[in-house]
Amino acid sequence: IEAYAERTPHVFADARQWQGLGPLAALSTAASDVRLTTADWLLIVPCDTPNLPDDLVITFLMDAQDYPATAAFYAETDAQAHYSIMFVRPQLLQSTVDYLYTGMRTLRGWLEQQHARPVHFLDEAAFANYNSPQDMEPTS
Repeated sequence: IEAYAERTPHVFADARQWQGLGPLAALSTAASDVRLTTADWLLIVPCDTPNLPDDLVITFLMDAQDYPATAAFYAETDAQAHYSIMFVRPQLLQSTVDYLYTGMRTLRGWLEQQHARPVHFLDEAAFANYNSPQDMEPTS
């Protein structure tokens, strides 16, 4: 947490009641951050996906302009949906609290509840996640 905090003030541990409940716990904790809730959009990406496309934000913004009534988007490729890479109106974060209290914990389910739209990207490799330094080593 300290290393990330050197880069941005928007770093915090999951709230006590959400610890161990996965990525939605972080979104529920972030829902109380006033600085985030006053932004127009929030880009959410996992820290283990370092090779995201250079056009990630602009592509999300273009879809947001094309679908102004939509408040949540997520990345997808021909191979699969990438629910942990999303572009949302920060005000939606409040809904994660009720969602978690129901016992549901998946990003996919929450995004479906928000009527999120997929945004298509071509390069599946750009969404690869790496959980150890060995994962980043080229394979022969």
